[in-house]
Amino acid sequence: MLLDLAATDDRWKQVNSTRAILRLLPSSERPIAIRTEEVLALHEAELDGALVSGMVTPGSRLRAYRGALANQVIQCIDCVDGMVSALLSCFGRETRVSIPVGNVTIL
Repeated sequence: MLLDLAATDDRWKQVNSTRAILRLLPSSERPIAIRTEEVLALHEAELDGALVSGMVTPGSRLRAYRGALANQVIQCIDCVDGMVSALLSCFGRETRVSIPVGNVTIL
């Protein structure tokens, strides 16, 4: 179902209570337009498999798809407040890292 939500209509705020929605970006009084480049980057991430639905749970194998850990495979230890604590195998040992949940996809 598509809703025609005018800029003065507050029904768009219902999205914040939708399962799997962390928050609308940016937080403001009304939805705002985003640049075409941002939409294209999201579409490219989707085509690369980065936008896969699912819950990040302890033990999940994840792939970072952006940021300093891009293309690294990590194992989730915990996921709290939008941040994933994980183990990264690096130089023969495991290192604990923290990464935003929005930067990973489930393998």
